[in-house]
Amino acid sequence: MKKISHLFLSAVGLLLLTACGSSASFTIDYFAFKQKSDGKWGMINAKGEVLFENEFKNAPTVSINDRFAVQNKKEFYEFYETDDQPEQIGEGVAYKEVGMFTGKYAPVQKKDGRIIYLDKKGGVAIDMAKKFPGKKINEVECFLDDWAKVQMDGKYGAINLDGKLIVPCKYNDVRENFLVADRKIFIDEEANKWYVIDHKGKTLLTKPLENMQPRYLVEDGLIVVRIDDEEVILDEKGNTKLKLKNKRIDSEIFDGKFVYGEDDSYGLMDVNGKILFKAKYDRIDYNGAIIVAREDDEWFIVDEGGKKKGSEFEDRPTLLSPIFDGYDSFFLIKNDGEYTIVDDEGKEVKIDVDLKEVEMSGRSSIYIWENNYDDYDEYK
Repeated sequence: MKKISHLFLSAVGLLLLTACGSSASFTIDYFAFKQKSDGKWGMINAKGEVLFENEFKNAPTVSINDRFAVQNKKEFYEFYETDDQPEQIGEGVAYKEVGMFTGKYAPVQKKDGRIIYLDKKGGVAIDMAKKFPGKKINEVECFLDDWAKVQMDGKYGAINLDGKLIVPCKYNDVRENFLVADRKIFIDEEANKWYVIDHKGKTLLTKPLENMQPRYLVEDGLIVVRIDDEEVILDEKGNTKLKLKNKRIDSEIFDGKFVYGEDDSYGLMDVNGKILFKAKYDRIDYNGAIIVAREDDEWFIVDEGGKKKGSEFEDRPTLLSPIFDGYDSFFLIKNDGEYTIVDDEGKEVKIDVDLKEVEMSGRSSIYIWENNYDDYDEYK
């Protein structure tokens, strides 16, 4: 069998490789690549289709909703339209930090520190300082399902596309899932409670915080929590659906299935507790469509019954999240210093360019650190 190795890809500021569910309103279409280490960056998709090559000195962010950003020579970000001949949106306009166009708008931090949301033409859609005068803006998030988490004066809430608070900023923390876009978990430590709140601001569920720590939201209204030292899956009404007992959830949950761990081995289970294949592998990665498992220092593609198929790999293949176009059919490996796109049967996809370097980056939120508030009084 052919042996192939890879270098794991990181996603700066965005959980690109670990999100679950299917309700997101966006898809990542292209990511950055270089043909030579000393060359310029282009963009390619998971299917191996090149949009453009040798265009930018700095790596572009991932492309979402026909928009991406890239740093200029002065390390400020500029937005571009996703095209084979990309054109800048708002010529000469650049930003200190940028989020992504996961919805109609993208959050940016201007050079003076001001936080605004841009529309796709580069116009100002929401000016946070004008909407909330006198408030210290700590964090703003990209829009999903027409709402976005914000933190003001150290407390979390959420705004809609009009810039109006639909969830008041009174919560200590938020638990969310980038692909379960219509709900978030808000935590109120003073009240010792946590709440599932939807994108209209309606509270769907209230639970005590003591002895029940919410971890993340899942499709179909399910919630993963930790009760004492045990992981538990709740249904949308807060009733116990599955207790893991001496087992643990070791992946996100996709279509009701997840990787579970037992001792030092891993298998596949569904949310009803049915074991699809027992814990027999040393490690498993799963993105809802492709499963890869490690045994005796080799990685294999396996089916939902745990049967090996395709080639073996020396190192860990990089599976893509469902937010990537082509996530269910392709993944990345690295061989002899170059990346290779591989299909879900383990066969190498022939492409017209070399992939010496690849980059998948983008921010889901913009954080404002205290040292960015030196001139706050001038623009609040």
